[in-house]
Amino acid sequence: NERVRGWEINQEGENVFKGFQQAGEKMYFYAVANHTIKSIESQKSEKNEISIVNFADSEKPLELRIGFSFVNIANAKENLEKEMLNKSFQQVRDEATNTWEALLSKITVTGGTERQKGLLYSTLYRSFLWPALRSDCNGDFTDQKGNVVNKEFNYYTEPSLWDDYRNKLVLLGMLSPNVTED
Repeated sequence: NERVRGWEINQEGENVFKGFQQAGEKMYFYAVANHTIKSIESQKSEKNEISIVNFADSEKPLELRIGFSFVNIANAKENLEKEMLNKSFQQVRDEATNTWEALLSKITVTGGTERQKGLLYSTLYRSFLWPALRSDCNGDFTDQKGNVVNKEFNYYTEPSLWDDYRNKLVLLGMLSPNVTED
């Protein structure tokens, strides 16, 4: 809910671009495309400025692999390399599907209508969107003061603070105790 205060995007090589966006804090990225980058242009209006990445024509669909980090671009690149750089779109999609299936299948519903089951699983899915993993693959993260630290555990975003300790955190503790512990 914050406006972007600053950003930067730069080309590196023929198919890589990197940079950051700053709203409340900086989020860095490192992106690898399967198409050659022709140019990166900036367009400005009275109120806005945006970057446009122009790619060379290709018969293949455009695919971007993007790593993110709240620490720096080097960590964003490392996250990308460790998590998905050499995987196909289908491999990444299948891994995501398997991860969600493993998490959501920890609860089996019997009885009720199909609509009621759909509502339960939809709500359960949404309950696991936050907290989100915030530390990088190497364990680095920025603490509340903006310092880069590494504490040898996974660091997560804060969950919503509206009575979560009464319900959501209890559910998270039962279904994902490692996340709750970290």
